[in-house]
Amino acid sequence: MSFRFVVLALVLVPSLSAQQPAVDSLIRAEMARKLIPGMALAVIRDGAVVKAAGYGLASVELGVPATAATLFQIASATKNVTGVAVMQLVGAGKIRLDDPIGAHLTGLPERWRPVTIRQLASHTSGLPDVVLDSETGAFMPGPLDSVLMRLAAMPVEPAGTKWSYNQTNYLLLGMLVEKHTGLSFPAYANERIFKPAGITGAVFGDSRPIIAQRTTEYTRLRVSNPKRIGDLRTFSYEYPSWLFTAAGIFLSADDAARWLLALDGDKLIPRSAFREMTTTVTLDGRPFHFQGEPMGYGIGWITIDTPTHRAVGGSGGGRAVILYYPEERLGVAVLTNLQGAGPEELADRVAKLYLGNR
Repeated sequence: MSFRFVVLALVLVPSLSAQQPAVDSLIRAEMARKLIPGMALAVIRDGAVVKAAGYGLASVELGVPATAATLFQIASATKNVTGVAVMQLVGAGKIRLDDPIGAHLTGLPERWRPVTIRQLASHTSGLPDVVLDSETGAFMPGPLDSVLMRLAAMPVEPAGTKWSYNQTNYLLLGMLVEKHTGLSFPAYANERIFKPAGITGAVFGDSRPIIAQRTTEYTRLRVSNPKRIGDLRTFSYEYPSWLFTAAGIFLSADDAARWLLALDGDKLIPRSAFREMTTTVTLDGRPFHFQGEPMGYGIGWITIDTPTHRAVGGSGGGRAVILYYPEERLGVAVLTNLQGAGPEELADRVAKLYLGNR
């Protein structure tokens, strides 16, 4: 997956209505350029929804239009939700970010036990990755117990010395949530995160189950020089249920707007916890940033530490991105049904239309 960024009744804010035609024009031009079949957009500003809309087709085969209620897979942006769950456990006094995971979970390999919860959530744990192939996203097969046994036999690097994107981290965070709440992660998210946020349509899953209002997903990867929508093919993918902390949420633009509003309004965690969650992790005493980029990582959240218009959020599967600009109280979600669409730059361009010269 790529992390690269370029730096209900819905209430419309009249002073921002002038941006709507420019946003629609930008979205349609990008869809035509990248052969994106369907897309949805949500924008919030200053505690209100200023746009939630669908574009193009949720199903090319059936000619079904995409709407603000269409469900799109947000893939690794699911980690944003996990970050909130972790901070809720911190707020409840059940864990501390710098606790070793071995203090909370039993039966872990001895070499894993000193790794802290912060290191797991920020991908600085040094643990082996449950993903076998980063290109295909293939996971180790089998039930969780056998997967953990295979991982336990693999090499471990010193924790806290480098950043390495690693789904094993989020496997363990899911076990942590279940240990302290007695709920599976999907059940916890539905009860303690989605319900308080007013999110009604979020669903956990992958391409296998039948899910009402879900878009068909397509890919242009490994498709030789596509020239038209019909040159694309449908995209199938699987997420094991024990890794729904890392990926697996289907979200609509309407509910993406509610998610952003809940974070903007401190409904889920206090503002101080949000700041800690979205603070870039330090390595060697300095904030970690990807080489040549302002982008780093916090507790389940990408951080983009630009001098102005700092942003935080999540990106998933090359097809969905959710960005929040804390200082401006602006949030943008771009959801597509095309693997490889690379919506990060588009989300940033949409944000700039609303930010103007500010």
